[in-house]
Amino acid sequence: MSRWAKWAWMGICLLIFLGPLIQLGLEAKQIETDVWEHLRSHMLFPGLQETLVFALGAAVVSAIAGTGWALLSLFLSRKILWFSLSQALLLAIPTYVMGFVSLSFFDYSGPLQKYLLTHWGENFYFEPRTRVWAIIIYGLTTTPYVYFSVLAGLQTQIKLFTEASVSLRAGFFKTFTRVLLPGLFPWILGGATLVALEAASDFGFVDLFGVNTLSRVLYKSWGSLFSFGGAARLSLVLLAVCLLILGISRYLKKPVMERTWSQLEGLQNLFPISKKVNFLLMSVFSFGILLFNVFPITNLMFQASSLQLWLDLPWDRALLSTIMIGVLSSAVVGIMMAALFFLWKNSKSRSRNLLNLFFLGYGLPGTLLAVGFFLFATQILGVNALSSGGLILFVLLILLYFSKYSGLMLRGLLNQDSQNSKEFCEAADTLGSRRKKFYRIELPLFSPALILGFFLLFLEIVKELPAALMIKPLNEPTLALRIYQYSSESDWQRASVYSLVLIGLVIAFTLAQNWVSKRIGGSKNVSRN
Repeated sequence: MSRWAKWAWMGICLLIFLGPLIQLGLEAKQIETDVWEHLRSHMLFPGLQETLVFALGAAVVSAIAGTGWALLSLFLSRKILWFSLSQALLLAIPTYVMGFVSLSFFDYSGPLQKYLLTHWGENFYFEPRTRVWAIIIYGLTTTPYVYFSVLAGLQTQIKLFTEASVSLRAGFFKTFTRVLLPGLFPWILGGATLVALEAASDFGFVDLFGVNTLSRVLYKSWGSLFSFGGAARLSLVLLAVCLLILGISRYLKKPVMERTWSQLEGLQNLFPISKKVNFLLMSVFSFGILLFNVFPITNLMFQASSLQLWLDLPWDRALLSTIMIGVLSSAVVGIMMAALFFLWKNSKSRSRNLLNLFFLGYGLPGTLLAVGFFLFATQILGVNALSSGGLILFVLLILLYFSKYSGLMLRGLLNQDSQNSKEFCEAADTLGSRRKKFYRIELPLFSPALILGFFLLFLEIVKELPAALMIKPLNEPTLALRIYQYSSESDWQRASVYSLVLIGLVIAFTLAQNWVSKRIGGSKNVSRN
């Protein structure tokens, strides 16, 4: 492949990634004075405060719950598989689904409020649609981000330091505060940063709870004020918040311990516990399973228990629409990033660093990208072309997903590249033809990363709500859009039907991903032997 083609494809990908963001900056200069005064006084600063408080609060709650759940699994090491399965199932449930599930139980029309009003009177009435409740529920819903990050941190040299601390007769509290917590802090911070970015970018969950974060303010102003300049300025402030979160995380981050093949487990062997303490830990474990898994799934099944409801709702058309968008978007995004990676993987390190730019896309809010891509496409194609809808909006949404999720595919390809033998790759250069080398050597070597990257892209895209809600590429709404439609109307039963279908789709693809991973791993071991 010629050098010209390599730079041309990089230029196209950078244009897709940076073009909408640059257009936001250009559009922000063009705004009516009265509109900007209204946005600044009534929306911008309150929304900025709400965003920072909600993102920070959710990150703290998730960090405490995720770290505690991971450490609890070390004391109950025989049940560690159940701990991971519990968090994996929770990860399959989108945040906006957990939001309406919680409201259907805690709201004034829910069973809890009815019971309190019947038996204790109006003095026990409480309003669940508050910022505090939203922070707690969102933090608990995003616990898997911190939990799995802490599990990765336990596969470091922290095991050696913990055993050394015990040999010096240090108790659990001193070992936790001086060894475990400092050693796991970078991993806790990494998971909490991801939660903070998700919270700042979230729309569906905060809209249900009425928390006026910048993402919600941006969506509302986009639909009511029809001011491109105002939406662009709000988008730039939201972008600044995301960059601030990343900057604070980078400033607080400490060096990570070296990875090892062993994992710290079985803390009950290092710190013996009594039967009473073991009973208490088992009670906490049972309560966690009830809170994370039994409660949401049971609630959804109860709300969607009517067979007639399943027969009347067009959930099958919404499922087909979701699968179509997910498969096509994942394939296009994966192919685009794979082409960019293969063109640049043998480049010098300085030039190859351009690829790292695409990792930032995952932290960009869907509402921000939707505004940016709409304005960018309007500048190129005109408003009339976008108002016609159809294929143009569908392509626009796929390009948006490339900006946001292409880093997932890139991460897997880079990890696979680091595992490949350099001597084997150098020997492949003797084949002469670049095309022959690609089809016979490189494509089979990177096929595991490509396949697993496709699954990851699909799982993220089918759960995505803000961008799909603002662009709406198809006449038939997806499952996520149907869930938002009915949950915003407090129609819990119809929302539960579509939620169960979406959760089933995510679980099915997750199981397929695990099956493919095992088959690929097994085939690689056989070929090596």
